[in-house]
Formats: sequence, C-alpha cells, structure tokens
Amino acid sequence: MGGSVKYQTFKPRRRAFAARPRAMFSAGTWAMGLGGIAFGGAVATGWLSAPAPQTPPVVAAVETLAQPAPMETAVLIIEGPASVPAALPVSAAIETPAEPEAPLANERILNGAAARIVDGDTFYLEGVETRLRLWGVNAPEKNAPGAAEATEALTNLLKGRTLACEEMDRDRYARIVARCTLDDGRDIARVLIDIGAAVEMTRYSGGYYGG
Repeated sequence: MGGSVKYQTFKPRRRAFAARPRAMFSAGTWAMGLGGIAFGGAVATGWLSAPAPQTPPVVAAVETLAQPAPMETAVLIIEGPASVPAALPVSAAIETPAEPEAPLANERILNGAAARIVDGDTFYLEGVETRLRLWGVNAPEKNAPGAAEATEALTNLLKGRTLACEEMDRDRYARIVARCTLDDGRDIARVLIDIGAAVEMTRYSGGYYGG
C-alpha cells in the first residue's frame, strides 16, 4: 500500500430547470374569474334547489270535460195497490198541466130550423139534404085519415123555432131517424103524441114515451 491516495471532492450537479413561462393573466384578471365562478355556482345551486314547476293534470281535465253533466231528476210516487216510483226529468215534473180540452160537439146533433114539412112526422132541416124522420112515433101517411091534421100540427109546432135533432138511426129509405127537441126543450114527438097527432111506436122506442 505504499502509494498515495487521492481524494476527489464531490460536487453535486445542478439540475437544469426549464424556464417558467410568464403568467398569462394578471392578479386582477384571476380575481374576476374566481368571482364569476363563484356567482355561477350560486346561480346553479339556486336553480337546482328551486322546486320544479308542476305539470297541470291534462288527463284529469280532459276526463272531467268528457263526462256529461248529471241530469237532475225528481221522483213522483204513484199511489195505488203497489207504489211505484217514476223518475221524470225536473222540467216534466214542474210543467204546468195542460188546460182540459173543451168537449167536442156531438156530430150526431143537427141544429137549425125546419126548411120544409113533408108529413106529420117527416121534414127537412135547413142545411141538411137528407130528410129527417121523427124517432119513436108514427103519424098518418098522406091521403090517410088524419094525415092533413098531423101535417098541419107539425107545421105549426116547428114554425119559427130552432131545433136540435140527435141522430138515432137510418131507416130503409135512408132517412135520418132523429129525436128532436124545440129551443124551449120540449120533445117534438111527445108533443105530437099528447095532442093526438101521432102515436108511439114502442117496438122502436121501447116505451120511451110511456107506450
């Protein structure tokens, strides 16, 4: 070991660092940027925390409109052996009852004055083309004893009077067989029987005039 030892001094190497780039924004610019970020976060937080608008129940509204309005009804109870409720619309239940119709004139009643006397029990009525034959009585025919007197009696009885004749039948000569009264209510056939100008025909009258 006789040689001398040489010591070398250790010198650390310097690490080469790349040159730092210059700052692109100033301090004021950075402050404005940070403030904008904070404001945006606050707005976003408020927007997210706000309650979402409720969607109107469109289906429910449509269903409500589609359903018809209920009709009001009134219940009328019909009294009888078994009470049966009858449901009627309110408008029908409160409707004013119709006025009763006037009775129709009896089409079998002929009114008017005598137009012409044929014999003691037959005559024409004004406005009626068919001859009328008094119901329930019989007067002498033409040229028979008492025929002229019966015709005269009927003529005097009907002169200037208004008659009401109810059609009872038609005979084989197509004459109207009628029961006639005067305007004072007297039955013409009964008057003729009472004065002896005619007799009752009970097979037709059934004894109506006392037979």
